[in-house]
Amino acid sequence: RAHHCSQCGCCIDRMDHHCVFLNQCIGYNNHRYFIQFLNYYLCLSLAMLPYVLLVFVVMTYQMVQNVTLLKHVVYPLTYLWNLVCVAGGIYALIMTSCLINRQYRLLSKDVTFLEYVYDKKTTHGQYSKGRR
Repeated sequence: RAHHCSQCGCCIDRMDHHCVFLNQCIGYNNHRYFIQFLNYYLCLSLAMLPYVLLVFVVMTYQMVQNVTLLKHVVYPLTYLWNLVCVAGGIYALIMTSCLINRQYRLLSKDVTFLEYVYDKKTTHGQYSKGRR
């Protein structure tokens, strides 16, 4: 179940994928730490998103109550930056949840991502070494 990574140039036992964010292959030796990283990132997204949303709601309320705040340069820029943070936080939360869901689903089936994509167990058989 080893696979040769073309980006790293080495063979990885039970290779799941080459992670561009960590710049290394995810395989037998570090798959646990990759899932742990995803869980920590999900917890960070869940912890920060309510705070950013609260700041966004407060700033929106202040702008509605006091329109003269729009005349200052800093307040609209801060408001736009907060809007970007809210959108980025929601995006990070959704994408991390999808990644964790896929990893747990594949772990429960004892299949790596490369085996899932190329479906090696059905094309070559469960105990095949890759030759036909």
